[in-house]
Amino acid sequence: MTIHTAPYAISLVLTACSLLLFVCCSTFYEMTKVVGDRWFEKIVLGKYRHPHVEERIFMFVDLTDSTRLSHQLGARKFSRLLKDFFLEMDRVTRRYGGEVYQYAGDEVIIHWPASARHYDAAVNSFAAFYRRIEARQHSYHSRYGTVPRFKAGMHSGEIVATWVGRSKREILYQGEVLNIAARIAELAKHLSFPLLVSRAIADGLSPGGKARLHYGGAYAVKGLDNLLPVYVALCENPERNNQQNRLLQENQSEAIVTDLCCQSNNTIMNITLKAAMDAAQQAQVKAREINVAANIVVLDTAGYLKYFERMDNAYLGSIDIAIQKAKTAMLFRMPSEAVGEFLKPQAAAYGLENTNGGLVGFPGAKPIVSDSRIIGYIGVSGGAPAQDAEIASAGSAL
Repeated sequence: MTIHTAPYAISLVLTACSLLLFVCCSTFYEMTKVVGDRWFEKIVLGKYRHPHVEERIFMFVDLTDSTRLSHQLGARKFSRLLKDFFLEMDRVTRRYGGEVYQYAGDEVIIHWPASARHYDAAVNSFAAFYRRIEARQHSYHSRYGTVPRFKAGMHSGEIVATWVGRSKREILYQGEVLNIAARIAELAKHLSFPLLVSRAIADGLSPGGKARLHYGGAYAVKGLDNLLPVYVALCENPERNNQQNRLLQENQSEAIVTDLCCQSNNTIMNITLKAAMDAAQQAQVKAREINVAANIVVLDTAGYLKYFERMDNAYLGSIDIAIQKAKTAMLFRMPSEAVGEFLKPQAAAYGLENTNGGLVGFPGAKPIVSDSRIIGYIGVSGGAPAQDAEIASAGSAL
């Protein structure tokens, strides 16, 4: 009897082992999809059991006109469009060494390690995704009657990562980097640029890489005391590049400064005498701290002198320089060094320094921001350009 049942028992054992192996492999596969590719590092080694500080690149990608599309397509069809859109994004992201962090409504958050090669990969991934959607536009048209359009913002820096939750666990990334990346994405949507990146991203790109950036100006955004400089990433579509260049010229010629927490016509207001004195006092404290005898000037938003202070032993020749720096910042509603980007010989606006009675494009003047609104301008001269900029920064946030 035992002899006859042995093959049957062995078959049962093999079937059970196969089933167990299948369950383990399926669980492993699904965990990889939930946690990401670095599952061994994240779970088995417990890397994020305690808060872990690291440098990462984040890109926020937002589907444009999602409200209109939802009404136009209906909930189910719009959901299928989102699913296809996110699937395309995920495929490209993985090919360029990135990883999806979160899907949130009509937005996806992607991240990369902040290594030298990943800066180029992150920017190039957006261009690749743009090309992929363009190549499949006929498919999208036939299935949904439209082609998804999207805007993105990118920033990098230090974050803290840790496991959170009990019944539902996930890795949480925390830090100002994510907030700034989200604001840049909002700014891209507001200004109609496909991709805007921060200076940290621009500085991280390799000089000989494929990514092409143009300086897009400095903007006031919610949650930041100082203006945020951003760069426009040009895609490889010549027609699209021409459109972006026109937008760049319009934005730069009008010196747009956008406050995302209020309407643009409420962004600018005049500074009071007390606020001007407070700004100068803050600047003077910083000047004494770094041992610089500075001339400090505060202009209102119309460019008229509101307050002036010459510290003991400050150079007489620096008085006019401080005023001209502040005037330059006022005329273009951005820091004087940001204007200086347009004055370089290789810039399209070279020669601009000869307009408006003369412009000064080196560091030392900034908009004074209070409650995310520009209320005046502070100009500083007396030290090295970097020192003047440091002093002006101290007086620019009230």
